[in-house]
Amino acid sequence: MLGAGFYWTGMAAVDQKVVSVHYLLLFLTAFFAFTTPYFLFPDQNSRMIQVANFSSSKLQRYIASRWISLCWPLFFLFFVMMMADRVTLSCFIPDKLMTFFAASLYLMALSLFSIVKYIHSGEKSRFWKESEKGRRIRNVAADVLKYPLDPGSVPTLINTIMILSAGSVVVLTGFVLNQAYGSHVELIWFMMVLAITWIYAGRRSGELLRSFYSGNAFFAEFFGSNMKEGDSLAVRREVDQLWWVPGILKPHVWQFMVQLDRQIPAGRVVAAGHVLIWFIAYQRPEADSMAAMWILFALLHHLFLFFTFREEMSPVWLHRWLAGPFTWYFSRVWLQLRWILPLLASMNVQLFIFGLPDYRAQFILIVVYMATALLIPLIGLRSGQLNDSTS
Repeated sequence: MLGAGFYWTGMAAVDQKVVSVHYLLLFLTAFFAFTTPYFLFPDQNSRMIQVANFSSSKLQRYIASRWISLCWPLFFLFFVMMMADRVTLSCFIPDKLMTFFAASLYLMALSLFSIVKYIHSGEKSRFWKESEKGRRIRNVAADVLKYPLDPGSVPTLINTIMILSAGSVVVLTGFVLNQAYGSHVELIWFMMVLAITWIYAGRRSGELLRSFYSGNAFFAEFFGSNMKEGDSLAVRREVDQLWWVPGILKPHVWQFMVQLDRQIPAGRVVAAGHVLIWFIAYQRPEADSMAAMWILFALLHHLFLFFTFREEMSPVWLHRWLAGPFTWYFSRVWLQLRWILPLLASMNVQLFIFGLPDYRAQFILIVVYMATALLIPLIGLRSGQLNDSTS
């Protein structure tokens, strides 16, 4: 963390340090908006908490301790970015410290707001999942949009948009105040934001215990760690909704996608990756560097394939029984094709706004991505299956 912060702003002037910190705050806003529920739920200690009969205040301390253990490096990063440099080490110390404290206050407010919104979303998510309104949304998404939408995720989506929008406005307002009136005014602004967030959290603290257990139960089911009563994840995604997959491969691609959902939230991980790429593009790197970042990001999509090679997800006996090895090979290939449209859409919007990556870089990326998508699934062609298929 020390090296990253020093490398990023070690040679920068104070005003450039301030800009870089605000870029980082925007990225963290998007990151927390997407990933907070994955850090919170399902809580592996929830049964112990219930047996120990935690009070509301004790549960608050428990959540705070978990948050501190995860986020303390970010405070250190803020400090290094503002204070450690080889240009103005002993100059502008008050301004540097005020920007550091302002960023720290915003991170606390962002974290508190995100935690409160997601903890209290469990009951709403359950209502959307089980109500008639939720069933209508599922039918529309499946029949019209051909998208496997779980209506229980609607409150989570709303929270994500709300946190991202509100946080971005707060950061940009702080930056404008910093540039117009000085870092001390921005510090006061973030103190006000934290105070308002603290009051908001305090007003909802009376519902904390019920909301925590409800949210933990819902997200445990939503993330696939508590599969009961007919495998609820299988209900979310019907085979016919995989519109980009040839008919003969649909059941097998569907099987991989359901199993991956139980292991890792691939969609949100990829979305967070797109946010990071846009964060990098916002800093206007060289065209070759940006193209290399896009290619690296595209190749990282293939890490999901390695989950499908694990014995518990792809037992040899099951594959031999259901289909031949080349059917499973092409199923893995088509599993990866689902990411091409989001990649192209994100790259072209970025090209329109920032002027990169250009079409040549996009073409190279697609060629590399397709080549690796065809090569990596070869690992799944196990010798035992090949022998059976040729005998």
